[in-house]
Amino acid sequence: MTALTQRPVPVSAMTALTGAGICAVALSEVVARVYSQVDWRSTLPIPAIWQAIGATAGAVGIPFLFLLAGALSARLLACSWTVVLRGTIARLLGMYLVWTMIRTLALIPFPEALPGTQSGGPAGFPPDDAVARFFGALAGAPGAWILAALAGSLVLARALRGARSWIVRAAAGGMVAVGVFLAVDGLAGNSTGWSSRGAAFGTADGSENTAVTLLALGMFVLGSRWASLLRGAAGEAILPRAVASSRPQRALGWIGSNGVAVWGVSVPVFALLDASVVSWLSNARLAVQLVAAGVAPVLFAAVVVSVGGVFGTLARRDRIAWLCELPWLTPAQASSPDVRQLSGHPPRPARADQPPTQRAVRAPWRIIAATLALILFGSISARGAEIPLSASNVLQLPASRAGSVSIGATGDLLIYDARHEVPEDDGASYFARVRPWFTEDLVMGNLEQTITDDTGVRKCSGISDCLAFRSAPSAAAHFAGFDLLNLANNHSRDFGAAGYDATKEHLAAAGIRTTGDRDEITIAQVGGIKVAILGFAPYDEFNRVTDLRRVQQIVRSASAAADIVIVQAHMGAEGRGADVVRPGAEYMYGERRGDVTAFSRAAIDAGADLVLGHGPHVLRGMEVYRGRLIAYSLGNFGGGGVFGRDETTRYGVYLSVQLRQDGSMAGAEARSVRFEYAGGAPIPDPAATAAHLMNERSIRDFSDSAAVIATDGSISFPPR
Repeated sequence: MTALTQRPVPVSAMTALTGAGICAVALSEVVARVYSQVDWRSTLPIPAIWQAIGATAGAVGIPFLFLLAGALSARLLACSWTVVLRGTIARLLGMYLVWTMIRTLALIPFPEALPGTQSGGPAGFPPDDAVARFFGALAGAPGAWILAALAGSLVLARALRGARSWIVRAAAGGMVAVGVFLAVDGLAGNSTGWSSRGAAFGTADGSENTAVTLLALGMFVLGSRWASLLRGAAGEAILPRAVASSRPQRALGWIGSNGVAVWGVSVPVFALLDASVVSWLSNARLAVQLVAAGVAPVLFAAVVVSVGGVFGTLARRDRIAWLCELPWLTPAQASSPDVRQLSGHPPRPARADQPPTQRAVRAPWRIIAATLALILFGSISARGAEIPLSASNVLQLPASRAGSVSIGATGDLLIYDARHEVPEDDGASYFARVRPWFTEDLVMGNLEQTITDDTGVRKCSGISDCLAFRSAPSAAAHFAGFDLLNLANNHSRDFGAAGYDATKEHLAAAGIRTTGDRDEITIAQVGGIKVAILGFAPYDEFNRVTDLRRVQQIVRSASAAADIVIVQAHMGAEGRGADVVRPGAEYMYGERRGDVTAFSRAAIDAGADLVLGHGPHVLRGMEVYRGRLIAYSLGNFGGGGVFGRDETTRYGVYLSVQLRQDGSMAGAEARSVRFEYAGGAPIPDPAATAAHLMNERSIRDFSDSAAVIATDGSISFPPR
């Protein structure tokens, strides 16, 4: 122990270790912010492995960085309060303000990355006012948390300088213990993990932010007390001999010395990566995805730290190094040649043509040019990823009430299958007993079949347990009362592209619009209110429920074009036992059918006002999220002589929702149907079995956020 503490302090090794910690946290953030946004379609567990690695790297990296920061600031803590408060705290605040202004410029192309986009209301859009956006960025700059935590750590460590060692260690250890407890408790509560939610970059909130702050404060204080031991150990034990005095150590030292710059430009770089590569990877061929799934986190993290390092290097060349160097030493100490050599920084050489007291004044043009380049590349990438909207795709409908729109919605629809028994009237009376319900402004459902002549496509050739549904073209007219039908599902292409196109044509001839094509946004003009309808399914031909980044992108486009956005989503596992909603991906027949909770909430975060789920063929619960209703499965609205083999699938709900122009709910009602396996026509159920089942499952799965169905079918919403 004595040998270690008396050994010359290898600060360069400490800087390299700081660089390693920054790389670990950057990897954690890259996995959470970029890598996890890719729709990895392979069933291999590579993404799950990287997410575990990222969470671990963040959980270890953040406390480790503050431990090193405490050790590096030990000399500063021996200075007076005046030096600490005036020279150090003021400098930290100055760095924060300058990096905030740089980040504000770089975020102009990325308004969705501004603070408040996920908390400013259901639409999730930042304020239009530029001044409000600037102050929003000022409050949530990526360096805000790290610099504030460092300032607080310095004040706390300086205040405890004169206390007994056991008191200091007990206080610091207590903070670390409480921080670990809160972090573990958050993870146990189905959180995404405080490390993976951006705590190091100033975006954590609630108990997660409390956890990481306590950890940081405690580790900083411990590091300041163990400074000599840590410095000595860094040179002899922690940093391997194979790395010491080599290119890896120099590279890590370069990263460590530019840590503030890495934090400063992190959010724009994340946004740039998101705009330029996430969509491309999500739609890449499977072979490309498999390679990228293994190497992308390392490559992305390298981009983040490299761009930050370049900004730090440019700041030094522009003679504004204070922008990137944390004030671990006092100005007097920093000017000492011996101290600068000890810190890993060579003494400043004297210039023969300039007196030592003079300094050339230069405009920081390098930093400005780099910021403008980042804005330019980001703008090009973000604009190139936008989804165009066809303004001609508008359905004109009358409104029953000014200032609001009423929506009627069903689950899965199948009028009959030509391979099975065909009704004598060809399905003309199929909806006769429920059609009086179709009085809303906009009535819609999920058409899980084709309406076409036989196209010759044999989807089920040589495949057991395969279903392909088709009705004759004349059946399209029997869907009278529906204004719009969703075709984004696993049966609308049972008879190939020709059958899909024929289905749309026959329904259009019957006066019924369809939605569901990839990148398709259907607009209904209901009186003076515009309603956008989007269809999602787990398949490449449609907007995929698994591609959450694109989900939010297209919902934002729809929200920008309409007052109200309604999402139709074919998602989740099927059949008996599939009535439970829980976090995590669901699978059926070897297909990944989406994480229904993550999908629905992502859609609402992006601006959706109503999410209508179908596909499980059984009823699922409803919840209210951020004031918007999510119906995870409305069940089967009839069976067509095919659905209903299992009795649990013979129930469905007709959901009636009244939405105000701002998307908020003015009221809702659930009406129950049942049907028999033979024939399968929907019949009103006076016992309200379907509504009762849905209510039970809502309360079971969502507790305080459940949408509760009363005995009369009216739906009440939890208080916001």
